[in-house]
Amino acid sequence: MVLQFGVAAVVPVVLEDLHGVTLLSNPIEVRSVVEPAATRMAAEPATDEDLAAMVSALDRMADAADDPVEADLEFHRPCSAPPTTSC
Repeated sequence: MVLQFGVAAVVPVVLEDLHGVTLLSNPIEVRSVVEPAATRMAAEPATDEDLAAMVSALDRMADAADDPVEADLEFHRPCSAPPTTSC
């Protein structure tokens, strides 16, 4: 379902199903809660090479007038990947 509709479409439904009330109906709200923890979990086991790739992706995002979405995805992919060591 997430792959078909995207996280933004699924999270409010899941929260409503679990609690009978939509607690976080705004995808930006959900992202502001989840993203800092996901970033921390990705950075803790990161190698110097991983961190350099993240810095490079951040630099690309700053200059990404040509394709800002791809630059954003390039930065966020490592943050959402499973950690190489346990957190």
